[in-house]
Amino acid sequence: MRFGLSTYLTTPNRLTTAWLERTAAAGFALVELFADRRSLDYRERTQLDDVGGWFRDAPVSAHSLHTPPTANIAQTDRHRRRAHCDELKRALEVLEYVPCKFVIQHLGAQDDLHHGRRIDAAFSSLEELNVFARDRGAAILLENGHSEFAAPENLLRFLELTHLGNGVSFDIGHAHIRGGIEDSFERLAPLIRSVHVHDNDGMRDQHLLPQAGTIDWRTAMRLLRGHPQAAELGLIAVIRDAGDSSQPAAAAHDSLCRLMDIRTRDEEE
Repeated sequence: MRFGLSTYLTTPNRLTTAWLERTAAAGFALVELFADRRSLDYRERTQLDDVGGWFRDAPVSAHSLHTPPTANIAQTDRHRRRAHCDELKRALEVLEYVPCKFVIQHLGAQDDLHHGRRIDAAFSSLEELNVFARDRGAAILLENGHSEFAAPENLLRFLELTHLGNGVSFDIGHAHIRGGIEDSFERLAPLIRSVHVHDNDGMRDQHLLPQAGTIDWRTAMRLLRGHPQAAELGLIAVIRDAGDSSQPAAAAHDSLCRLMDIRTRDEEE
């Protein structure tokens, strides 16, 4: 597994190449670009040119692009959904400046319930967006959320019904809020291509450093170790709260190293 850091950590501040330099210096091999216009303004060519130029010469790879969470592919109002898809396309144009292997997409909004109209809306959106991303060299991964619609069992059912062929970005923090990392992981394991790592108290989506919340990381690391593509997985830290650290990128990297120590102890036992 390779370590990555999401630029979510920069929000609401502007993403700069100096921040990316600190991420590389902290030891990360991968970066996930988080398309929040306060940080990465995907409509501003100057910033995209700067970020794209940095990656061309950097020892760090752009692993994935996380689309704006406010754009809902499962919006049941056709006109609003059309507007959301248009905004997502603008965000996907980042790939023309910074090529990424994956695009991370939420399946609906935070409070969306599971029903047929949402399935139809999300199918229509993804059918179009998959082509748009693929033409730019990326595959869209759907992220398990803590809404009913994006719960692992419903995410799996959606992919079985639609035959769209999308993989999954497994979010450990969201699975913890839904009540069970082990069950969620085992349901989605064959489709998992990337992993979001952060901690919480089991109720709120706090995006804490690993081991700062209540997640059982020994179990989580055992599951990741057993994944058939474990060596290829990107372990992406999606952190909002790095505690009182003055160097949050370094703190995030250290926290992932401690998780690997847990994995090593398990193997020795």
